[in-house]
Amino acid sequence: MATQGSNRHQGEWVTKYNLQYGNDTERFHNYAAPGQNTTKGFCKRTARFTAVFTNLGKIGPKGPDAIGSHYKDQDHDGEVKLLSGIQLWTVPRTGEYRIEAIGASGGYSEDSFIKTGGRGARMIGNFNLTKDEIIHVLVGQKGEKESFNSKTAGGGGGTFVVKGNNKSLIIAGGGGGIKNVLEQHPGCNASINRTGNGGYNLPLGSGGSNGNGEKASTKYSGSGGGGFYSNGQSASSGSGREGKGYLQGGEGGDVRGTVQS
Repeated sequence: MATQGSNRHQGEWVTKYNLQYGNDTERFHNYAAPGQNTTKGFCKRTARFTAVFTNLGKIGPKGPDAIGSHYKDQDHDGEVKLLSGIQLWTVPRTGEYRIEAIGASGGYSEDSFIKTGGRGARMIGNFNLTKDEIIHVLVGQKGEKESFNSKTAGGGGGTFVVKGNNKSLIIAGGGGGIKNVLEQHPGCNASINRTGNGGYNLPLGSGGSNGNGEKASTKYSGSGGGGFYSNGQSASSGSGREGKGYLQGGEGGDVRGTVQS
């Protein structure tokens, strides 16, 4: 026995069916289980698509440059390409997809009592996608550890899931980098609202808002992280380079960079 979906709608397939039998080609009877008078219905397991996108083993401010065998034998194997560190996924069939995005955690400095930076945000939503459309996925990368006690570690990268026309579907911010922190503090974690958190020590920073990058709070602070629409702001001390916004390429900041106007 075989089941077939609609010839006109390739994204559809059989999920329930009944059986009939007969001794000739004219009269058929519905199949019922032994001892039962009602027609027996059968269910066919539906194909479930699950794809987990990763940073492909890449660390640092720049995104991955090769997929390699990271997605081998997974549902999205062969459906993903790379363009300037951003993964381009071709939707296999039309339907509703549940998408979960998680921002990367920040790094920590050697003098921090806790060895975990600020936590990234976790965002979940359901979206209708169309077969063969291209979805852009930028996976945030963990903030780098800082080996010099005088400097704050890097913040984690945000994760962006975007349609091909630069329409954002879901975004999860990255956690902040920490220095000399005794306990986990909510101000260092990524926000799930439209405005980012301002950090821990005074004076507090000004988190990015409404998709724009973060501003540096003082000349001693680290540079700001990029948002969706715009870059972060470089620290006036010149000790680091700001993170780029998604529309500017999404490259992370760098403590060894130069200040850009």
